[in-house]
Amino acid sequence: MAAEAIVEPVPYVDVNGGQLWYEERGAGDPVVFLHAGLLDSRQWARQLQTFSPRYRAIALDARGFGRSRQPAEPYRRHEDVLGLLDALGIERAVLVGNSVGGKAAVDATLAQPGRVRALVAVGAAISGLSFRAYTDEQGERAEAAWNAGDFRGAADVWLEVWAPVSTDDELREIAYANAEIDTDDFELDGDPPAVERLGELRLPTLVLVGDREVQSIVDTSRKIAADVEGARLELMAGADHIPNRAQPDDFDRLVLEFLAQT
Repeated sequence: MAAEAIVEPVPYVDVNGGQLWYEERGAGDPVVFLHAGLLDSRQWARQLQTFSPRYRAIALDARGFGRSRQPAEPYRRHEDVLGLLDALGIERAVLVGNSVGGKAAVDATLAQPGRVRALVAVGAAISGLSFRAYTDEQGERAEAAWNAGDFRGAADVWLEVWAPVSTDDELREIAYANAEIDTDDFELDGDPPAVERLGELRLPTLVLVGDREVQSIVDTSRKIAADVEGARLELMAGADHIPNRAQPDDFDRLVLEFLAQT
């Protein structure tokens, strides 16, 4: 009789009515990585390796992205982050969030400050604060591609704007895999929004932003660093909106040194 194939369990958790996929490696204090828009947990593949010798490194796919299930009802991304901690039995964690993942990390910390040991905001957005990234011409190209069903074309414009340094074949494939996702009808912002509440944060905070970042996110990063008491701002040379991919060695060094100090 032929031996049965061994099927590895798929790491899903049921959170707030949704089913989320995550990956984790290592042991020790938990560090949760939250990805940028149009990407998924694969953004953090290197960090799962480089952080796991010292930490329990966890990367999450937000609803609809990567291998997580599509949303069927309204949800808040930061509540899913806190729900993941509950599902995994994690009392406190470090949150490392990029872009909208950074927004979720900030909102989660404001909602339940006792659950977050330290915060790393990487080119982060803030709930309640709008920003402009695309030029009129780029916006027109992206909208035309989306309306024509050319989702990869729309993703190409996203990469052009947000990842001019970090885009390689792997990152492009991740963006293409998520190109058709549109959760705008389901995803709710933080309530109350974080923009007027950053001064409430009382925890070690590292703010990372690339010198090739869009200006509105540079301004947002400076606001976080100014409003959060004791926050440290680091401008990363040669990095765009995805600095862990554009300058991975510098990113790992800065974050691991920060965590060692805290």
